[in-house]
Amino acid sequence: MSELIDTFGRKHKTLRISVTDRCQLRCSYCMPLGNPNLFAKENILSFEEIAMVVQIAAELGIQRIRITGGEPLLRHELHKLISLINKIKGIESIAMTTNGLLLRDKLDSLTESGLNKISISLDTLDPIKFANLSKSDSLTDVIDSIDYAVSKPNLKVSLNSIAMRNLTEQEIIPLIEFALSRKIFVRFIELMPFESINWNSSKSLTAGEILKIVEEHFGAKVFEEINKERFAASARLFKIQDGEGGFGFIASLSNPFCMSCDRLRLRADGTLFNCLFSRIGFELRPAVRNNNEEEIRKLIQKAVAMKEKGGMEEFACSPFSPSRIMSSIGG
Repeated sequence: MSELIDTFGRKHKTLRISVTDRCQLRCSYCMPLGNPNLFAKENILSFEEIAMVVQIAAELGIQRIRITGGEPLLRHELHKLISLINKIKGIESIAMTTNGLLLRDKLDSLTESGLNKISISLDTLDPIKFANLSKSDSLTDVIDSIDYAVSKPNLKVSLNSIAMRNLTEQEIIPLIEFALSRKIFVRFIELMPFESINWNSSKSLTAGEILKIVEEHFGAKVFEEINKERFAASARLFKIQDGEGGFGFIASLSNPFCMSCDRLRLRADGTLFNCLFSRIGFELRPAVRNNNEEEIRKLIQKAVAMKEKGGMEEFACSPFSPSRIMSSIGG
């Protein structure tokens, strides 16, 4: 099997696929209120076109797929895409990130089609704060979806919580206790710089600050988990003594993990990015619609070859902020 190795020796095995840039929530850090410049329907890849890209990517060494959005469950009959991907030789896992609003009624078809990992976004357990943050009063729907997902024996479930100063401080312990009661992990993700949030670094609550709050509450019961392969290499995981589940960090700002990054990102319109913060995208859609597999292969290889040493690491030393909103590429 071929391998996708960049000039810094990083082997690429993960492809994140944004299937839509639409979402029914309006979280300020992802898709704020207003009129976002959404992709025209005809410019969005079909499931068959996405599967073509995955097939070629798998031949080049991609093993793990994560479906993202926007909100991926807004794509009608998403389970059909999962089924297509699940049939591709070399793909070992299919994961999805979702806000959870539509998950309860769709989960059976998704897992039956091959979905085996899911991350559900949950920034607060307070209904008023949830409504203020997302412009929706659907917190109970999200919690119902989480509980139903946890009941699935062959589905690995985790929670994602964006770490925002002046909000997350009060949510850390309730979210960890919520995760512990369901024997799952909640991962706190440092707020990342995108144009939709008028970025400045003071808006992000760091992993170190969160850990201090946790240690003050749980004391010596907190310990780092050895099995770091449970999730991506980007996550640093901790457990609470005598409990199942726990918490973790994705410290993109305070401790960038660029040198262990193994990801490529396919946007819903067929543009391939080698980094969340890349200034350059590689347009696969023309080659896909011309059924030009060799050109798709060359573009994927070119994207890997041109990957810079660090996207997030370089951002920390520059005023650059990506000129797109998070919902268009998937976090």
